[in-house]
Amino acid sequence: MVTLLSTSVARGAIWNSAIALTAIQNAPVTVHDALQTHPQVTMMSTNPSNLTATFVAGKSMTLRMRNVTGNDTNSMRTLAGGSGAGDDVFTTTTTWTPRVRAYNNLCHFAWSNNYQFQAYVMNMN
Repeated sequence: MVTLLSTSVARGAIWNSAIALTAIQNAPVTVHDALQTHPQVTMMSTNPSNLTATFVAGKSMTLRMRNVTGNDTNSMRTLAGGSGAGDDVFTTTTTWTPRVRAYNNLCHFAWSNNYQFQAYVMNMN
């Protein structure tokens, strides 16, 4: 997969193939985590975070997240429904970890150590 994602023609073929996208979506979590380190596969992977504006609203989702360098305390806005109210404050490590929450306004707005934060959505409804 890393080799395939390194060429624009191959990436285009993958993104345009329903069969390929289904296979990637149903791959083991370890495959997803490995793909996140490829420079062509980025969603939220910046320092500081690029989630300082509204990313998605009113959705329940499973996020997988981590910090590249070390443990950090993160804050996301704002929880919805059965996930509680107010901001979502949690600690991340360098290990990919799932976090299931519903957000009114998903926005990564604060972190303690400013380590590079990475996250991707595994499921959303």
